[in-house]
Amino acid sequence: MCQLDGGRSGRLYLRELEAAEGYMLDGQYKTVYVRPGATTTVEWENTPIMGQIQVYKYAAEYNAVTGTPAGTPLQGAVYEIIHARSGKVLDYITTDARGVAASKPLSLDRYKVVEVKAPAYWQVDAIVHDVMLEYADQIIKLSSYDKAAALGVTMTKRGNAEVLAGQTSRYDITVANTSNVPLENFYWHDKIPYDTARATLLTTGTYTARLNYHILYKTNYMTSYGVLASNLLTS
Repeated sequence: MCQLDGGRSGRLYLRELEAAEGYMLDGQYKTVYVRPGATTTVEWENTPIMGQIQVYKYAAEYNAVTGTPAGTPLQGAVYEIIHARSGKVLDYITTDARGVAASKPLSLDRYKVVEVKAPAYWQVDAIVHDVMLEYADQIIKLSSYDKAAALGVTMTKRGNAEVLAGQTSRYDITVANTSNVPLENFYWHDKIPYDTARATLLTTGTYTARLNYHILYKTNYMTSYGVLASNLLTS
């Protein structure tokens, strides 16, 4: 607050000498007219000092599933931008067809950049990028590489080698994911020879991964599959 002595009126020129931390200084003069007994308000709008983080995503190696050569930009990688001090997630960014993802404008501070979802048939990069935005309009460019996903499933079926007419046969099926990535949206099919046997009991068993699934069935009298059970939990 500025006050003139002696009840004088006059014209003043004001200038900001120091901005608040994290904001740009507005060095332009503002003209103010003052009168005795009157209060004049002057407002300054300071622009925040901002920067940006960009991620460039590439294939670390040849992918035999997709046929993608090493060094190819990858689309669809999702990253979190985390405020290092508070741990709060400030932004999610996804790489485009050029393999580039750009954050929204960020204030000058320290951030962690973490990949949370890899493109299909690629592994998530476990590297946590620790970056510091230090000056106005700074753009930090990060290069990140995903290794190819190796896909594989094994299935074993064990039971009676042979049975006599009227006897009960039991067999157990074990499904194992031999991939280096989680296995999702999969199914397996088993056919019972309906001309010699019929199913009497189905035990769903358990899985090491927590998933929901359903069971479909079809008999020799049906043209399409029906739902035997749905919304089952693997545990």
